[in-house]
Order: sequence, then C-alpha cells, then structure tokens
Amino acid sequence: MKNIKLLFISVLLITFFSCQKENGEKMEVTEIRSNSILDLVQSSDKKSDAYVCLKFEEYFDSNNSDISSTFFGGFRDSGILIDAGDLHVNENQVIRKMSDHRYLSTYSIDKSQYCGNNHSINFTSSSNNFDDFNENIYVPQALKVNSSIGNGDYFYKDQDLVLNWESDQNLEKVHLIICSSGSPCIVKELRDEGQATISSSEFANFTEGNFVSVYLGRGQEICINQNEKQICFYSALLSRTSGHEVN
Repeated sequence: MKNIKLLFISVLLITFFSCQKENGEKMEVTEIRSNSILDLVQSSDKKSDAYVCLKFEEYFDSNNSDISSTFFGGFRDSGILIDAGDLHVNENQVIRKMSDHRYLSTYSIDKSQYCGNNHSINFTSSSNNFDDFNENIYVPQALKVNSSIGNGDYFYKDQDLVLNWESDQNLEKVHLIICSSGSPCIVKELRDEGQATISSSEFANFTEGNFVSVYLGRGQEICINQNEKQICFYSALLSRTSGHEVN
C-alpha cells in the first residue's frame, strides 16, 4: 500500500514512488496541482516497465453525481516511453496515445459507472516488448466527504477539522493531506472508518489570508510480472476542497 499513499501525496507535487512517509509527517510544498500526478508517475515509478492508472476526483461537501476521471499509462523499453499497442478500459473506453507516447484520456462520468466496482484494463500489443493482457482492478467507492469546513469561504485554524465519509469495506486505509501555501503540509494515513477529527493545534503554522486545500483519498495497487517485465496498475479516488482562506 506504500505506493497508493504516495500516489495521493503526488497530487501536491511531491515525488512519491521512491519513499514512504510516516503518519503525521509534515512536508514543504509551494504549489498545488492535481495534474502533476501524470508526470510524477512517469518520472518516479522506476520499478515498473509499464503502468496504468485510473484516477477519479470529487469534491468535499458536494452532492454532485459527476466525477472527473483521468486514465493514463506508459510502456517503457530501456527506460524510454514507447508506443507499445492499444489500451482500453472495459474493452470499449479508449485510453488515447499522445505524441510523447504516454497514454492519456480525461472524462466526466457518473460516479455509479465506476466507483465501487471491478474494471478490466485491456491491452493489445503491437510490439515485441509486451504481450497482450487483461487485468482487473477495483475502483474505490465514492467518498462523499462531509466536513466542518462546509461550503463557507474560510478555514478556521482555531477549530478542529471534522471529516465524515462513506467507508469502503474492500479497503483498509485512507490518506489525508492538508496544505496551506507557505506552511508544511500535514500528511496522515487513517483507517477507513468513515470519520476523523484533526486537532486545530496542527494548523498553528497556517498563515491567515493564505489558502488551504484538504485532500482525502484511497486506492489500490496491483503489480504483475510478464516475461521478466513488471506491469503495475493503480486505481485512485480523490476527494478535495475547492480552496478556502485561512482565518
């Protein structure tokens, strides 16, 4: 589960697949960009010869049934990305090939289409480097986070942060990241029990007037060996705030 935890840390521009972070460790970060995960998987996941990730994103305190999704992957020969063949999800959802040989597709879907179910990742090879494969991976249930932040404009640093979400009996852990510009991030691994309270004392270094973002995520990792090549599959469900001013 190490890489899944670091998968969510990568959303905050932290290079992840090479190191494990302890519960409650604080990390310095100056920029928050969710799309950074694409580049970081490519550059940092050096243990595998190929990777495929199904990433889904929703918002705290929202009843919207839509969820954004990004399906991406890459195949390497001697460390260099190559066009290895055709990649699909559930046989009919194409993951498009980009000019730099990454595979990348972004969709807006209904949560019920994917969350809480197993899905197949299908690959048809067009090279001698990889064989065809068909691998199933579980996509976590939607978190549907309700928080003490609510839909207001402010994050009150003198108040505990209370989170409630829908637990997933198929997974044991969730990963929480709280970042405010100019301050170390707070990174925690929590049991997937559907609730957590973070003491306001942890926000003491947050600066009033800066913005804070909170992320909660869970996922799965599966790695297989194929002709002495390692292929890793990831699913990730990430819920986040839209950004609130520290008060």
